[in-house]
Amino acid sequence: VDGGFEAISFESCLTQLSAKTAELTTKQRAELKACPCCPVLQFDDKVASVRYAKPDEVHLPSPDLKDKYGSLLQYVHLDMGSCHDEACKFLVEIGVGKEATPMQLAKGCRRSALAFQAVESWAEKYKNVLKQIAGHPSAVEDFKGSSSLLATQGDRAVLLSAEEIFFVDDLAAQEVLQVPQASGDVFLQDFYDKLGVRKLSAAINVVFDVDSRRLDAQTMDAIRWKLQAKLRERGPLLQYTVDGDLRKDLQLGGADRAKSLARLEVVGVRGVTKIFKFRGKDYRCADSGEHGQCQLSWQNAPVLFVTSSRVDWLDVAEQVLKGLLKQPPTSEQKVMARSVLVDP
Repeated sequence: VDGGFEAISFESCLTQLSAKTAELTTKQRAELKACPCCPVLQFDDKVASVRYAKPDEVHLPSPDLKDKYGSLLQYVHLDMGSCHDEACKFLVEIGVGKEATPMQLAKGCRRSALAFQAVESWAEKYKNVLKQIAGHPSAVEDFKGSSSLLATQGDRAVLLSAEEIFFVDDLAAQEVLQVPQASGDVFLQDFYDKLGVRKLSAAINVVFDVDSRRLDAQTMDAIRWKLQAKLRERGPLLQYTVDGDLRKDLQLGGADRAKSLARLEVVGVRGVTKIFKFRGKDYRCADSGEHGQCQLSWQNAPVLFVTSSRVDWLDVAEQVLKGLLKQPPTSEQKVMARSVLVDP
């Protein structure tokens, strides 16, 4: 140090400065705020070194902040045990953070989201971080173009760009394509939408390979009219719980699809296969249901293609629920839906 002064620890320096806070001029305070004077510990190939950052770029290393945000924030390399409360107060006065702002979190996600995955229960904590960012337009703008959005792929939580993630509003397509799925948290849907996440239905083209030879009219007419009448009358009820409330497990657009069942048409054909055209490839959907007796198209007005006069109502219920719910229907849900559709 110039002048031959004895070297002292950063903590000791802070303690001395905090005692002289009242004597600092406005100019000196401004200089301290603009000065890269705060030590930050960093690791390069597991080798630790210290660099210096401006006060407004770092935070106090409190256990609460570290637990919530981990590597998403940068912390002053500070021995909190030997640092007097007044010294910490002095750091805050020159710009060191006690709490994280949405802008700081957005920058931290872009910089260190991958490292954050090492934290226990990281996905839930990261989702809470995204919620803090979501309500602030400037932070949202700063987040654009990053590959740090939380998504679900199979049973795993992953970080991807908006272009790689979809709002799953077609469960049948998702069963075949298994695309990364946007968080289902309602507080994040608008945030993901602003960042460019699209509905899966907008990214695919659904076609049906239909053996259009109609089944014998006498064979089909009885079941066709019964199916059509029941689904038009009872189908829209599947958007509600037994208590008459709107279901909370509906996928995006599920309620509108349920209402559209009032216009459903039933068509008897020799055979039908659903094909999803996605990113230049064709994906053929396996026969639906236990017996593969029906396929439901939701394009424009819904159409139920049936290939047998002995259609199992459980297959029909499964097809309808796949178009309404966020997750594949359970056996119990299929039985309940069949009861709604069939029972008077």
